[in-house]
Amino acid sequence: MNFEEIWNTIVAFFEARGWSIVIFLAVFVAGVIIVRAVCYWLSRLLLKSKVEKTLVGFIITVLRFVLYLVLVFILAGVIGIDMTPIASALSAAVVAIGLALQSSLSNIANGVVLISTRPFKEGDYVDIGSVSGTVQSVGMFVTVLITPDNKKVVLTNTNVLANDVVNYSERPTRRVDMVFSVSYSEDVERAKSIISRVVEAHPLVLDEPAPTVRLHEFKDSSIGIITRPWVNNADYWTVYWDLNEQIYAELNKEGIQRPFNQLDVHVKKEEQ
Repeated sequence: MNFEEIWNTIVAFFEARGWSIVIFLAVFVAGVIIVRAVCYWLSRLLLKSKVEKTLVGFIITVLRFVLYLVLVFILAGVIGIDMTPIASALSAAVVAIGLALQSSLSNIANGVVLISTRPFKEGDYVDIGSVSGTVQSVGMFVTVLITPDNKKVVLTNTNVLANDVVNYSERPTRRVDMVFSVSYSEDVERAKSIISRVVEAHPLVLDEPAPTVRLHEFKDSSIGIITRPWVNNADYWTVYWDLNEQIYAELNKEGIQRPFNQLDVHVKKEEQ
């Protein structure tokens, strides 16, 4: 086949299909522009409504895939391709992939739930089941924690939702719960006064709510005095350790006894 025959074949093809090709290109360009515009404006709308960025990215990715898939079917119809067999095969493939990736899809669904309900966010200190740590990231598949000793713990989102979650960073203030033991022979009111004085003198202890210092429990060898000051969340451990040291030193200084557990043993001697 010489050049002239090739050229005539091309010309004949475009004469027969020219209008379809023009429509195809027009629909393709318009479709791409529409898909990008829809994704762009929806992304901005979701971000303005304060939806988490991770969730916005997931929604836009899924929407873009669906819209482009619809565009492919429209373009196939323009050039006269029957998409029924392909649609049937695609449906079967989607079902097969869904069954194979059931656990992964479950993690994605749970990731959407986590990001939507926001039981915690990046930077929060949480307990999830038996794991404690600072949330480093919340993704579509997994949640990553950094433990206090700098270990990285990766939890699947399904595992996160299957456990109780305790968020220590959600509220701006937090109560420090401490119990100090004194001997039964000591003046409890005097011991409470000493503890109250130390607690109220600490600069990081909040005035409101007021600290609680009350007789709490009767142990085998001592009386427990519960101490509950309120602090800003970031000051929790500083106040906890400071008060432990300062109250221990002050009780020693004032001569308040804190006995160890003791056991009295009576030996009965039988007469010969």
